[in-house]
Amino acid sequence: MEYFEVPRPDGDGYCSDDNCPCGFPGELIPRGTGYIYISPEVVDFRCDARTVREAAQKIARMEQQLGGVRIFAGSGVFAPILMCEQGARRRRLDMEVAAADAKYWWETGLVPLRPTPILALKSQQFEGRTVEEAKAAAANAIPAEKVREMEVTRHPQKKTIDGEGKDAEAAIQAAKAKVPAGAFDIGPAQITREGQRGTVEIQAYSEVEARRAWKSRVPAEASLEKMECLLAPSSGFLGLGKKPGSWRAHWYTPFRAQISFQLPAVVTVRFQE
Repeated sequence: MEYFEVPRPDGDGYCSDDNCPCGFPGELIPRGTGYIYISPEVVDFRCDARTVREAAQKIARMEQQLGGVRIFAGSGVFAPILMCEQGARRRRLDMEVAAADAKYWWETGLVPLRPTPILALKSQQFEGRTVEEAKAAAANAIPAEKVREMEVTRHPQKKTIDGEGKDAEAAIQAAKAKVPAGAFDIGPAQITREGQRGTVEIQAYSEVEARRAWKSRVPAEASLEKMECLLAPSSGFLGLGKKPGSWRAHWYTPFRAQISFQLPAVVTVRFQE
């Protein structure tokens, strides 16, 4: 393993992660503890600048190449970051490796010349009648030390859904079939529109033509149930005396039923296996 130098404070340290919620100044980190994050950018920069002096000289050369412009970089660009547990978990660091690197740095002033391993996280959702119930379900399933993020992805919601059918029972069953799994406080189905039935007679020279024509004679939401031929069309003799046939279209408009229900709260947990 190769290493590079990083200055140490005389006493305790502070979390220096710009993105950590612990704020500024960062959380106090007692000497010998904490977590070190080594970014790929730091490894690239320090690969040919292992000592503190070499790192300072490299920055000076970079500033000279920029015409004397001073370089101000955020945490984790030219040097690793000492951070608290909250910051390390937010970055999904391998906590054991990051803690061991910090301990070794406190003892020697040296940091490994390789990026800190980042853990791949699994994601799982939990439901509950309330956000608190969903969070409790997550806490019962996943140990707290493995949790990296917990986000409320849905608050409880009241919803309604419609179903349609040729009769009232079919409409109710269609609505029930659409109620999502996990829904609760499901109300009784209510018929919100009564269906209709009717017939219309059409004169046409073919059934295809009759099937095109019937729609303009009935309600817009009607569906065709059956097309009945009452009198076949006559083609006449050599096209003379051609007569249209007669068809009866049996149509219906569907019944509509509505059901109300509650969708549960959902929390999404990302955690280390």
